[in-house]
Amino acid sequence: VGLLDLGYIAFLGAGAFTAAMLSGSAFATINWEPPFWLTALIAAVVAAILGLLIGTPTLRVSGDYLAIVTLAFGEIFRLTMINLDGTDGPNLTHGPNGIPGIPNLNFFGFYFGDPQHLFGIETGRFANYFWLMLLVMAFIILVFTNLNRSRIGRGWVAIREDELAAEAMGVNTFALKLLAFAGGAFLAGLAGAVRAHQ
Repeated sequence: VGLLDLGYIAFLGAGAFTAAMLSGSAFATINWEPPFWLTALIAAVVAAILGLLIGTPTLRVSGDYLAIVTLAFGEIFRLTMINLDGTDGPNLTHGPNGIPGIPNLNFFGFYFGDPQHLFGIETGRFANYFWLMLLVMAFIILVFTNLNRSRIGRGWVAIREDELAAEAMGVNTFALKLLAFAGGAFLAGLAGAVRAHQ
């Protein structure tokens, strides 16, 4: 859509903190440990809802103003997570210390902490997360390649090229920009959930 979002890291952080709180870590303050696929979905939905809440008022501005507003949102998110330490707010994130001791993923019986042997070469735990994210990226590319050929994708291209002309032609620019913003936040929340375990 051509939106300049400089506070994108907040959505990654929202997904990471959500996954950390549901990870089963000894330091997590929520005593519920769902399977990872559900944790990742919850983290992505939390980030998307945050994207909707932030995108609704901020997408009425554009260009440099949108960049400034989203940059400020990223800073507000950082300060909010620091204040959730039990002193200034509820004890969810342990403030600047974060949530340590997050276990490695155990996804459908595959434990990501174990080294694997690929063509006689031993790969460490980080390679397991690399291959997981490579599969997720391939799926996202497949989805968005098909989405670009749809009515929504053509609307996004029209908004990116000339928003006023797209609106004059009947494209609901606000709804499509909000969908793109929330979709990007959803993907960032998903990546944050994997990053917390990595």
